[in-house]
Amino acid sequence: MLLRVWLCVLILCGSTIPVFAEDYRIATIGRPDQPAVAAIADMAQRLGQVDADIGLTSLPNSRRPTELLESLRAGDVDFAVVPIDALPGLSNSPLLTPFIAEDAARLRQAINSDAGAQAKATLDAEGYRVLDFWHVSSTILGSSTQVRDVSDLAGLKVRASGRQRGQTLAALGATPVQIAGAEVYSALQSGAFDSSDVPFNERAQSSKYFEVLDNYVDRIYGQQIFAVLVLGERWEEIPFPQQHYLAKTAVEVGEALVSPLTLQAAQFRRDALANGAALSAWQAEDVRKVQAASLRLVSAGSLDDRALVSRAFEAAAADPAPVTFGEARPATEVKIYFATDRKPADPRNPETAFSSIRQLNGHTFGTATVQLQPGRKLGQKLTKTAKIVELDSVTKANFLQSVAVDNSVGIIVFVHGYNNAFVDSIRRGATIQADIAANAKVISYTWPSDGELLSYGYDDSSTDTAIQTFKIFMDSLTDAVDPGRINIVAHSMGGKLVTAYLAGLAERSKLPADIKFNEVVFAASDVSKVFFQQKEETPFIPDVPISAHAERITLYTSQYDRPLLLSKKVNRDLRLGLGNRSNIYVHSNIDTVDSSLIDPAKAYQIFSFATRHSYVFDKPEGVRDLKLLLGGSDTQTRPGIVRRSRDGLSYWVLEK
Repeated sequence: MLLRVWLCVLILCGSTIPVFAEDYRIATIGRPDQPAVAAIADMAQRLGQVDADIGLTSLPNSRRPTELLESLRAGDVDFAVVPIDALPGLSNSPLLTPFIAEDAARLRQAINSDAGAQAKATLDAEGYRVLDFWHVSSTILGSSTQVRDVSDLAGLKVRASGRQRGQTLAALGATPVQIAGAEVYSALQSGAFDSSDVPFNERAQSSKYFEVLDNYVDRIYGQQIFAVLVLGERWEEIPFPQQHYLAKTAVEVGEALVSPLTLQAAQFRRDALANGAALSAWQAEDVRKVQAASLRLVSAGSLDDRALVSRAFEAAAADPAPVTFGEARPATEVKIYFATDRKPADPRNPETAFSSIRQLNGHTFGTATVQLQPGRKLGQKLTKTAKIVELDSVTKANFLQSVAVDNSVGIIVFVHGYNNAFVDSIRRGATIQADIAANAKVISYTWPSDGELLSYGYDDSSTDTAIQTFKIFMDSLTDAVDPGRINIVAHSMGGKLVTAYLAGLAERSKLPADIKFNEVVFAASDVSKVFFQQKEETPFIPDVPISAHAERITLYTSQYDRPLLLSKKVNRDLRLGLGNRSNIYVHSNIDTVDSSLIDPAKAYQIFSFATRHSYVFDKPEGVRDLKLLLGGSDTQTRPGIVRRSRDGLSYWVLEK
């Protein structure tokens, strides 16, 4: 569409030009299942969505890079996707250094660094224009002995399938061995060498690597990077608007490749652990030793530029830039903890493993691994963007031990609300881990909500029994963990469990000196405002209000919350999470945040299913504020939040 607009402008200005409609030819090397082929297909699809006048036809793959480059120079193809180690001047590129990056996201940062820019300049001098570098696959180093750090490489015979890897391994004290891929398995069985590169994907399982290698360095060992090339002369013949779209789309594909590689690596780790293998995570000092070895190779003339090597390592070591709130998120896999008083259902399916039936005689504890899909955005249905891929039940003792370890890590207990099945509570806990609290241990406490829109009465009744079981759970948790490490986030009807628990602490002689949490958050709370007010302002034990049991209590409220408007009518009672400036709950011991502006009512939503009930998890402003809150930021310093007052008391407004 933009291309057509550009053409119209030129025509109106008096230019006589042809309409540009072009079907460009592109090819790569290797088998049809080569990852670069899928990347080409993705690029073609993206171009078609930009403008139908731009086509991209994939031609049969060449057998060797030299053949493909000959086809490019002969004009038989317009674009070629070629491994960079086969290109002039790039066989020793810093981008190919083994162990340079922990994962695909960090390797992408190295590609976008000065090392990548220099690689483009090198090819430009050879007459090629580079649209982007695509990291299409990775290998991990597997070994018959443990490689806990770089020093363990000394003396090992390691298969090195590339020149760059061989040089670096030798500089680290290992003995590089050249051996054909078809002979690796038998050579490992016979002990001809100790270590080999292993596909960092599902092929490791099918290729029987786990049978002969039971130790792995949890870091990218080898990376296959392709350059998307066009001859400089051919590039100049392409109209500028199409140049723009071709280059932009190639970069988009390169960025998008990070997600599947991340998911493949996560699957590999699960397969490795399931096969009894050990994964060793190298420390920063080990990576510095690899960098030092690479710099020694530069001094010996084996690499091109010391500064480029250092910049590539620096880029790969940096934490990936956080996703801007509201943007599409990359694929990721997170593991959270869960505790539930639901009765077990179908153990074969992790998403239906627990029912909505109340279990009165104890809890089930465990961990859940959740895959968050690429392109995920805030506010999308979690049924489409989050999938439980693994569920492991553990004993209560092991659960508490695992949660309690490492006093420097905070804990978030998430208590879901009405209309949440077990799978819903786990999905939401996973997004809290990914979007809000990446460095914390998230526990999803999942009580027996029915998970149905029309089961409000059942859920309300379930909280009556869940209050008691939640108290038992929290007593066990606070016996094992310093309460000062614990944050509680209660959403909707989950606030009933937390309010009753906090109010009952003093009644059970558990005073703030014994139990004092860090942050307690009530989001869109479906709790009687009068009940909460009573427990805060006239507690059973004088001078011990609910707020005395936390460093800070925060209420997120909205006047447009549909489920709470309904709850108000059903219960004939004001709800804690509902209100406007004249009637929201305001107290000197409580931080009340009016969030009405970030998810306001709109006329066109009258006949929609927009609930405006999950704004702290679904709206960029809500997610940002909750993340900063749990990170310890003072309310008055958080961006987008302004102070208001009523009756001489302060509260806060979160602005759009």
